Amino acid sequence: MPIQVKVPIATAVVDQNPACVVKAEFTDGAAIIHLDARRQDHRRILGLPRGTTLHWVKETREYEVQELSGFPWPIRYRVVTSDAWYSGPDGLRVHYSPPIYGLDPRAKVSEAVKRAAVLLIVIAAIGFRRTAWLLRELFRVETSKSSLARWTKEVAEELPSPDEIVRILNEEKPITEGHFDEIFPRGKRSGCVLVLKDEHGRIVATEEIEERSAEEVKPFLERVRDLGLQIKTFYIDTCNTYRKAIPLVFPQAKIQLDNFHIIQNVWRHLWKHFVRRRRTIAARAEKVPPRGTRRNSRRSRGPCGRTAT
Repeated sequence: MPIQVKVPIATAVVDQNPACVVKAEFTDGAAIIHLDARRQDHRRILGLPRGTTLHWVKETREYEVQELSGFPWPIRYRVVTSDAWYSGPDGLRVHYSPPIYGLDPRAKVSEAVKRAAVLLIVIAAIGFRRTAWLLRELFRVETSKSSLARWTKEVAEELPSPDEIVRILNEEKPITEGHFDEIFPRGKRSGCVLVLKDEHGRIVATEEIEERSAEEVKPFLERVRDLGLQIKTFYIDTCNTYRKAIPLVFPQAKIQLDNFHIIQNVWRHLWKHFVRRRRTIAARAEKVPPRGTRRNSRRSRGPCGRTAT
C-alpha cells in the first residue's frame, strides 16, 4: 500500500519568486516545481505608473530548468511564460518578457547550477568531464562538456577587469607591503614575468617583460601605483634593478630582503663552505700514502735494515 510523504523543498529560485509558484509534484521520477512567470509584479519590475495596461499574447511557452538536488531524485522547474507589450511615453510599443529570478532560460539551468559548475572547474580544477560527472552523481544535473565551457566563459566575461579586482581587494584589505620578484617561464629563452604579491598572500599584479631593466620595471610599478596601492615596504632579492626602480615610483617605501632570499643566501654560503671543506680534505688525503704501503715496506726489511728477498 503506497503512502504519501511530504518533503519540504526550499531553493533560491522559490524564495526569489514566491508569487510565481503554482504547485509542486513528484512525477516521472523527479520533483517538479511549476512556476508561472506571468504572476510577477510587472509594474514594479518595469517601473510603470498605475493605469498602464499590459497586453498579453495568447500563445504561451513552456520550458524546463534543472536545479541542484540533495535528494535521490532530480529537481526541475517547469516554467510557463508569455510575451506582453505596453505603450511607452512616446506612444510606441514596448515589448516585455517576464523574468524568473535565479534561472537561465537559455542554458536551462538555475544560476546555482552554473555557480557550482564554475567553482568545480576553476577552484577544484577537475576539468569539464569530471565536473559533468559530479553534477550528475551528486546533484542530479545532466549537462555536457560544451555547456560547461560556455558557462565558464560567460561567467568570466561578467567579472571585473584585473585592475578593478585589485582596487576592490585593496578596499577590503589595504595593501601596504609588496613581495616583488620574478619568474622565468620554462621554454622561454629571454625575458621574465614580474610578480607582485601582497602581505595577505594574494598575487596583485603580473606583467611579462623582455629584459629585467629599470626602464621596463618602472612602468609596471607605475601601474601598481595608479591602482591606488600605498606600498610602504618592498621585499625583494638582491637584484640591483629593483633597488633603482622602486625609489623612482615609491620614494618613501622601504626596501628589504625577504625571508626566502635571506635563507637562500645563507644556504648558498653554507654549501660553498661545505664544498671547500670537502675539497681540502680530499687534497690532504692525496698527499698521505696509503697505510698498506707503509706496512709492506717495514715488513720487507731485514734485521740489519736491508730489504729481504
